[in-house]
Amino acid sequence: MVEEYPLGLIPTPVYRAARPRPELAYSAKRMVDESGFSIAKMMPDECMLVPVPPTAMSQRYNDCTTCASALAFELSRRVKRPYEKPMEYATLPLYWDATHGMNKGAYVDQVLDILIESGTCLATDMPYGDYGIKSPVPESAKRFYRIRGYYNVFAKWDIGKTSRADLFWVKAELALGRPVIVGWWVGKDWFAHRRGVLGVETRRIGAHAMCAVGYGNQDGVTGLYLRNSWSPGWGEDGGAFVCDEAFNADAIEGWVPLAGRSVTSLSDVIEVYVQAQMDEHRSRE
Repeated sequence: MVEEYPLGLIPTPVYRAARPRPELAYSAKRMVDESGFSIAKMMPDECMLVPVPPTAMSQRYNDCTTCASALAFELSRRVKRPYEKPMEYATLPLYWDATHGMNKGAYVDQVLDILIESGTCLATDMPYGDYGIKSPVPESAKRFYRIRGYYNVFAKWDIGKTSRADLFWVKAELALGRPVIVGWWVGKDWFAHRRGVLGVETRRIGAHAMCAVGYGNQDGVTGLYLRNSWSPGWGEDGGAFVCDEAFNADAIEGWVPLAGRSVTSLSDVIEVYVQAQMDEHRSRE
């Protein structure tokens, strides 16, 4: 019998995805449109946002969107300071605000709005295992941690209609050092996955949110590295390498959060690119 895991992504409807967003930085696509800067020329063949901190676990509730958003927030915060000690953010305050204490799943943009307006506290101040969905945030847990904005990378509502162009822009964001929260159709193939390349889901059950942390090549197959929230025992240490064909068939939407020191201009992008080239050169010496 295949173990089933909690889901909880509510695919973003058209009217929500189309509404104005707090957009405080260049998305990769906007950068190309406005400046003509060639993202393709600066993209390496492989990319991984490192070091990747632990992903908040989603074991009791359908709170995958908050777990993925918390990890993306941390990775976005560390774009320009990758060697700082990783921080883990509490997910329950976000899920409580998004669902009003009802375990019914949430929109990604709903969670990101809360991260702008109210923020969250550290996981050490409100441990996931010690509190419930209706637990008030402890007075000692200050919700100091906020993002500045976010934007949508892609959003598709027809199964199997995601394009290769959408995949390119997701990889472009990752090449710029930006984690991407992705919505995905998953099912029994995902539940049973342990290692190797994960392909197109053949037994869909529902929608799920994860965090894309890199892209590359495994055994001659190109794809994305996704961090999941189903415990370190799922996949390979809680993550999976998902082939490009699976993205084209099963991906639903993608969002990028902007934390305090995220890339905010074309000059920042060039700086990140130059630093990456220098790091690669040093690694070859």
